[in-house]
Amino acid sequence: QPLICWRDLNGVSYSLKKRSAFTIQPSPSDPSTWQPVQVWEGVGPCGPRAVDVGNKIMAFVDRTGLYIFNPSVSAQPEWVSQELRKTWRTINWDYEHLIWATIDEELKEVRIGVPLGFRSFRANALAGNSRCRPAVVELASRRDLSGIAEVSRVRFSGRTPAP
Repeated sequence: QPLICWRDLNGVSYSLKKRSAFTIQPSPSDPSTWQPVQVWEGVGPCGPRAVDVGNKIMAFVDRTGLYIFNPSVSAQPEWVSQELRKTWRTINWDYEHLIWATIDEELKEVRIGVPLGFRSFRANALAGNSRCRPAVVELASRRDLSGIAEVSRVRFSGRTPAP
């Protein structure tokens, strides 16, 4: 698995790969002696811009969906894009290097940009709720002036605690 990126969350360093994540405990000793510890396996960011870190969470885009990792809630990332299955199937994975994710702490949303269909352009999607599962999801879509399909908002409302 190729290394995608390195991110710090809550003082812990994570080495993120295509389908896994590891923690690294830096020390004053030689870095070649640092021992990685696997955190999860099965999913990971599809590119270096497809992951973002907020105050308490990490969000990333994987080929199977959008995931939120909150180490204070679970040792595994949580799949939060169940309601986007149909849209997710239209992502042009030939251009996965263009996919981005960003966390909006104020609105408690994760925004992602993905190329849809045969396009190499990014279409925007907003997904939300950094700590809880979506109870009610409203999905609105529209077309912008250039004709690029845009999923404009996935608003998570109503909160139920994540297990």
